[in-house]
Amino acid sequence: MPKLVITEKIVLEMVTQLRKVRVQRKTLAHLLSSRTIRIISTPNEEKIGKFLPVLDDPDDAHVLAGAVVAGADVLVSLDKKHILTPRVKRTLKPIEVLSPKDFWAWMEKSV
Repeated sequence: MPKLVITEKIVLEMVTQLRKVRVQRKTLAHLLSSRTIRIISTPNEEKIGKFLPVLDDPDDAHVLAGAVVAGADVLVSLDKKHILTPRVKRTLKPIEVLSPKDFWAWMEKSV
């Protein structure tokens, strides 16, 4: 079973985007309190800075840094414009960079 990891900053961003991903606030609260998802500290500015050249939007660099710091196998994102790009995928290799839909397909193959 994969470990689900999220940074503190991404949790705050998720709260503002819950409607977009069709998740109720109480569902997120339950996932976080049940330790289904492990929350890690947001990477420091030095680690985030390493990913600034890779992205058109510097505000997304913390997402890439968080995946690397967490030792992720997969980074799941809805951001087609900035995260789900060939450049990001090459930079993060061997970390898989997937949409939620592609993540579920990947999980089915992995189980």
